[in-house]
Amino acid sequence: MATLTKSESSRINGAKSRGPVTPEGKQRSSMNAVKHAILAKHICLNIEKPEIFEQLVADFCTRLQPADDVELRLVEQAAMAQLRYERVAASTETAMFVLKMDDQAPEVAKQYESVDPPTRFAIAFTSLANEGNSIQLMLRYQQTMLRQRDSALKQLHELRTKFPILNEPDAPAETPQTVESTSHDPRRTTNELRPQPLEHTGIAHTSAADRTYSGHPRPGLPHY
Repeated sequence: MATLTKSESSRINGAKSRGPVTPEGKQRSSMNAVKHAILAKHICLNIEKPEIFEQLVADFCTRLQPADDVELRLVEQAAMAQLRYERVAASTETAMFVLKMDDQAPEVAKQYESVDPPTRFAIAFTSLANEGNSIQLMLRYQQTMLRQRDSALKQLHELRTKFPILNEPDAPAETPQTVESTSHDPRRTTNELRPQPLEHTGIAHTSAADRTYSGHPRPGLPHY
């Protein structure tokens, strides 16, 4: 029979977790929300909404269920790396090409009568690639943020595998009351406990004389 490894057992137990159930655990969870808000003020730019980062950290915490402050820091590191990656991949990259296309618009209008959007993007991309290393730098930055996120998640997994923390216990269940058995009632006598013989209901070895009574079959006896 196959047995679960320590990492598999830790993953299964983590999936069963329903979060804190004790007052201390719920208080710690509410304090985490305050920490997220403070962290958002330092990690977000002044043109960004801190609520977006707070929601991102909350999503990571809901999925990963940090059990203490050590695990929470690793979860926050993963969330910060994810925010920086999305900032560049979803915003900075787009803004970089839009800015270049707007800068090239007068020159492109002189060279071409009409240019479709894919061609405009190709011209901007080629120009950025030839003029400097902005595209290469952007791609390296994105890969670095992804590696930092994956590294934090890996450290969290290793921490839980080597130093597992038991889930907080649920409220104790009520102890069922024991019902006293009456099979050994001292008031009952030995004869009452002794099994009684079964009544004999069958008819065996009936003679011919027993089968007749005054020339007629006895009532209740089979007639052959």
